[in-house]
Amino acid sequence: MTEDLSRMETRLQAVFQPIRPSSGFVKTVKKHLDAAPQHFQVEKPPQTKRMLLVFGGVLSFSLFLLTVARAIFYFLHRARQA
Repeated sequence: MTEDLSRMETRLQAVFQPIRPSSGFVKTVKKHLDAAPQHFQVEKPPQTKRMLLVFGGVLSFSLFLLTVARAIFYFLHRARQA
């Protein structure tokens, strides 16, 4: 196994010889990298937070009502059987 890897590495080194890029290419790449736009994080508008709070409140209230209704039906059904 290591012999195969060693032969493959030798063959790849022979095929892929390192090259030195031209100075013009390097300057162009540097110029493009320096001119790249700066990225910044955009804050979410406050409406999004408000909508999430409203949605969470409505969902919580509906779950609360469902729980209370189930408890009432449970106790009423239990009272009938007793």
